[in-house]
Amino acid sequence: MIDITARKVNIRKEVDMRNKIAQKGFTLIELLIVIVIIGVLAGIVIVILNPAVQRNRARDSVLLASINKIGAEAQAYANSDITGVGTYPTCAQIVGTTAGTCTNGTLKNILTCPCGAGTQFTISGVTTGTQGFRYVPNGVIGFCISAQANNPPDTTNTYMKYNYPGDAAPSYQATAC
Repeated sequence: MIDITARKVNIRKEVDMRNKIAQKGFTLIELLIVIVIIGVLAGIVIVILNPAVQRNRARDSVLLASINKIGAEAQAYANSDITGVGTYPTCAQIVGTTAGTCTNGTLKNILTCPCGAGTQFTISGVTTGTQGFRYVPNGVIGFCISAQANNPPDTTNTYMKYNYPGDAAPSYQATAC
Protein backbone atom coordinates (compact mmCIF):
# COMPACT_ATOMS: atom_id res chain seq x y z
CA MET A 1 0.00 0.00 0.00
CA ILE A 2 2.74 2.39 0.82
CA ASP A 3 4.30 1.73 -2.52
CA ILE A 4 1.09 2.59 -4.43
CA THR A 5 0.55 5.87 -2.58
CA ALA A 6 4.16 6.89 -3.12
CA ARG A 7 3.78 6.08 -6.79
CA LYS A 8 0.57 8.18 -7.02
CA VAL A 9 2.34 11.10 -5.39
CA ASN A 10 5.24 10.79 -7.83
CA ILE A 11 2.85 10.65 -10.79
CA ARG A 12 1.00 13.70 -9.50
CA LYS A 13 4.27 15.64 -9.11
CA GLU A 14 5.28 14.67 -12.63
CA VAL A 15 1.93 15.82 -14.05
CA ASP A 16 2.17 19.11 -12.13
CA MET A 17 5.68 19.65 -13.45
CA ARG A 18 4.57 19.03 -17.04
CA ASN A 19 1.66 21.46 -16.60
CA LYS A 20 4.03 24.16 -15.30
CA ILE A 21 6.33 23.66 -18.26
CA ALA A 22 3.39 23.85 -20.69
CA GLN A 23 2.06 27.09 -19.08
CA LYS A 24 5.14 29.29 -19.29
CA GLY A 25 3.37 32.22 -21.06
CA PHE A 26 0.33 34.36 -20.31
CA THR A 27 -3.14 33.62 -21.56
CA LEU A 28 -4.75 35.85 -24.16
CA ILE A 29 -7.16 37.29 -21.57
CA GLU A 30 -4.31 38.23 -19.24
CA LEU A 31 -2.46 39.98 -22.06
CA LEU A 32 -5.58 41.90 -23.14
CA ILE A 33 -6.24 43.07 -19.57
CA VAL A 34 -2.67 44.33 -19.21
CA ILE A 35 -2.86 46.15 -22.56
CA VAL A 36 -6.14 47.83 -21.60
CA ILE A 37 -4.74 48.95 -18.25
CA ILE A 38 -1.62 50.38 -19.89
CA GLY A 39 -3.78 52.17 -22.48
CA VAL A 40 -5.98 53.77 -19.83
CA LEU A 41 -2.96 54.93 -17.83
CA ALA A 42 -1.27 56.32 -20.95
CA GLY A 43 -4.45 58.21 -21.86
CA ILE A 44 -4.62 59.78 -18.42
CA VAL A 45 -0.96 60.81 -18.55
CA ILE A 46 -1.33 62.33 -22.03
CA VAL A 47 -4.33 64.38 -20.92
CA ILE A 48 -2.52 65.57 -17.79
CA LEU A 49 0.76 66.33 -19.54
CA ASN A 50 -0.64 67.64 -22.82
CA PRO A 51 2.19 69.86 -24.08
CA ALA A 52 -0.07 72.26 -25.97
CA VAL A 53 -2.23 72.92 -22.92
CA GLN A 54 0.83 73.33 -20.69
CA ARG A 55 2.38 75.74 -23.21
CA ASN A 56 -0.81 77.82 -23.34
CA ARG A 57 -1.04 77.88 -19.55
CA ALA A 58 2.52 79.19 -19.44
CA ARG A 59 1.64 81.83 -22.04
CA ASP A 60 -1.33 82.91 -19.94
CA SER A 61 0.96 83.26 -16.92
CA VAL A 62 3.23 85.56 -18.93
CA LEU A 63 0.15 87.40 -20.19
CA LEU A 64 -1.05 87.89 -16.62
CA ALA A 65 2.36 89.20 -15.55
CA SER A 66 2.42 91.60 -18.52
CA ILE A 67 -1.02 92.97 -17.70
CA ASN A 68 0.14 93.49 -14.11
CA LYS A 69 3.24 95.29 -15.43
CA ILE A 70 1.23 97.59 -17.70
CA GLY A 71 -1.16 98.34 -14.84
CA ALA A 72 1.70 99.11 -12.46
CA GLU A 73 3.33 101.39 -15.05
CA ALA A 74 0.04 103.24 -15.63
CA GLN A 75 -0.46 103.70 -11.89
CA ALA A 76 3.13 104.88 -11.47
CA TYR A 77 2.61 107.37 -14.30
CA ALA A 78 -0.54 108.74 -12.68
CA ASN A 79 1.17 108.95 -9.28
CA SER A 80 4.13 110.86 -10.70
CA ASP A 81 2.07 113.35 -12.73
CA ILE A 82 3.69 116.75 -12.11
CA THR A 83 0.46 118.62 -12.74
CA GLY A 84 -1.06 116.99 -9.67
CA VAL A 85 -4.11 115.83 -11.61
CA GLY A 86 -3.03 112.18 -11.60
CA THR A 87 -4.43 111.23 -14.98
CA TYR A 88 -3.52 107.95 -16.61
CA PRO A 89 -1.61 107.97 -19.92
CA THR A 90 -3.74 108.19 -23.03
CA CYS A 91 -1.75 105.44 -24.73
CA ALA A 92 0.89 102.87 -23.96
CA GLN A 93 4.12 104.56 -25.05
CA ILE A 94 7.19 102.49 -25.63
CA VAL A 95 10.84 103.39 -25.20
CA GLY A 96 13.21 102.61 -28.05
CA THR A 97 10.89 101.27 -30.78
CA THR A 98 8.25 103.07 -32.87
CA ALA A 99 7.12 105.45 -30.14
CA GLY A 100 7.27 108.65 -32.15
CA THR A 101 3.52 109.20 -32.28
CA CYS A 102 2.98 108.82 -28.53
CA THR A 103 2.86 112.16 -26.72
CA ASN A 104 1.31 111.67 -23.27
CA GLY A 105 4.10 110.22 -21.15
CA THR A 106 5.99 106.97 -21.13
CA LEU A 107 5.14 103.48 -19.95
CA LYS A 108 8.65 102.07 -19.92
CA ASN A 109 9.69 98.53 -20.92
CA ILE A 110 6.64 97.73 -23.05
CA LEU A 111 7.88 97.07 -26.54
CA THR A 112 5.60 98.57 -29.26
CA CYS A 113 3.32 101.55 -29.62
CA PRO A 114 0.49 102.22 -32.00
CA CYS A 115 -1.03 104.95 -29.82
CA GLY A 116 -4.59 105.87 -29.24
CA ALA A 117 -6.98 104.78 -26.53
CA GLY A 118 -8.03 101.21 -27.16
CA THR A 119 -5.55 100.60 -29.97
CA GLN A 120 -4.11 97.11 -30.00
CA PHE A 121 -0.41 96.71 -29.39
CA THR A 122 1.99 93.85 -28.85
CA ILE A 123 4.70 93.13 -26.33
CA SER A 124 7.81 91.35 -27.54
CA GLY A 125 7.90 87.76 -26.30
CA VAL A 126 4.29 87.73 -25.07
CA THR A 127 1.83 85.75 -27.17
CA THR A 128 -1.85 86.52 -26.88
CA GLY A 129 -4.66 84.77 -28.75
CA THR A 130 -5.64 86.34 -32.06
CA GLN A 131 -5.42 89.90 -30.70
CA GLY A 132 -2.82 92.02 -28.98
CA PHE A 133 -3.13 94.00 -25.79
CA ARG A 134 -5.69 96.76 -25.48
CA TYR A 135 -5.23 99.66 -23.05
CA VAL A 136 -8.19 102.00 -22.54
CA PRO A 137 -7.71 104.94 -20.11
CA ASN A 138 -10.60 106.53 -18.26
CA GLY A 139 -8.91 109.86 -17.46
CA VAL A 140 -8.41 110.34 -13.74
CA ILE A 141 -10.83 107.52 -12.88
CA GLY A 142 -8.82 104.48 -13.98
CA PHE A 143 -7.98 102.30 -16.95
CA CYS A 144 -8.68 98.93 -18.53
CA ILE A 145 -6.16 96.45 -19.97
CA SER A 146 -7.13 93.28 -21.80
CA ALA A 147 -5.77 90.60 -24.11
CA GLN A 148 -7.17 87.37 -25.49
CA ALA A 149 -6.23 84.37 -23.35
CA ASN A 150 -4.38 81.42 -24.85
CA ASN A 151 -5.97 78.82 -22.56
CA PRO A 152 -9.30 80.17 -21.30
CA PRO A 153 -11.03 78.10 -18.60
CA ASP A 154 -14.29 77.96 -20.56
CA THR A 155 -15.84 79.22 -23.79
CA THR A 156 -17.44 82.30 -22.23
CA ASN A 157 -14.44 83.84 -20.41
CA THR A 158 -11.90 84.12 -23.22
CA TYR A 159 -10.10 87.34 -22.23
CA MET A 160 -7.61 88.30 -19.55
CA LYS A 161 -8.83 91.66 -18.32
CA TYR A 162 -7.89 94.15 -15.62
CA ASN A 163 -10.30 97.00 -14.97
CA TYR A 164 -8.72 99.41 -12.49
CA PRO A 165 -9.96 100.27 -9.85
CA GLY A 166 -12.90 97.86 -10.21
CA ASP A 167 -10.96 94.56 -10.30
CA ALA A 168 -8.67 93.40 -7.52
CA ALA A 169 -6.41 91.67 -10.07
CA PRO A 170 -6.45 90.57 -13.71
CA SER A 171 -8.80 87.65 -14.33
CA TYR A 172 -10.54 85.70 -17.08
CA GLN A 173 -13.57 87.62 -18.30
CA ALA A 174 -16.08 87.45 -21.13
CA THR A 175 -15.32 90.80 -22.78
CA ALA A 176 -12.26 92.84 -23.69
CA CYS A 177 -11.77 96.53 -22.97
